[in-house]
Amino acid sequence: MSLNPDATDVQTLSVGDTALATASFSDIGTRRSENQDAFGVGQHVTAARLVLADGMGGGIGGREAAVAARDASIACPGDAREAIDDAIVAVGVVRTDFGGGMVGTTLL
Repeated sequence: MSLNPDATDVQTLSVGDTALATASFSDIGTRRSENQDAFGVGQHVTAARLVLADGMGGGIGGREAAVAARDASIACPGDAREAIDDAIVAVGVVRTDFGGGMVGTTLL
């Protein structure tokens, strides 16, 4: 397995009295020329939000959709449902930017 250094991330944050260390990495695999994974950690007053988005391989704009979903969901100050709604809107903007078609991502 060869790791994509752009998809390797280590972060430490504090939420209240709790310290949280995260580490993530991704493997591009053997079938794709582009890694479409996007990781993120958001720190909010009483909680942390850990996000993984994986762009839809085979379609256009998968990487951009994953990054947009990650960024929007981390930036959202609301609850998880609101964060997902914000991510859906952000992916819709990417879809429009690419002229429609099969643009998407998973979001965990």
